[in-house]
Amino acid sequence: MSDTVGYQCRTCEFTYLAPRERCPQCGSDQRDTVPLSGRGRIRAWTTIHIAPTRYEGEAPYTVVLVDLEEGIAVMGRLTGDAQAEQGASVTIAGVDSDRGPMFES
Repeated sequence: MSDTVGYQCRTCEFTYLAPRERCPQCGSDQRDTVPLSGRGRIRAWTTIHIAPTRYEGEAPYTVVLVDLEEGIAVMGRLTGDAQAEQGASVTIAGVDSDRGPMFES
């Protein structure tokens, strides 16, 4: 079981990962926290070879777009030596305060 939490809007029931002051779907400021499985499948990816200055020492690294089981699309980094492949199963390994969600296979 993952300890990943998301947020669900009380007005429109839209679920999202990143904390925001307002729902990205309807703009409501009423939300509840909800547990997320942290499991999903890679929809798309790109490998960054020339990174922004603050991350240039980490290049190359792979950024993935993942469809979580709960229906949320989340962008984050693929960790370790995992190879990105469309439809591959991944889980959220954690959320880095500077880099955002980190996924592992």
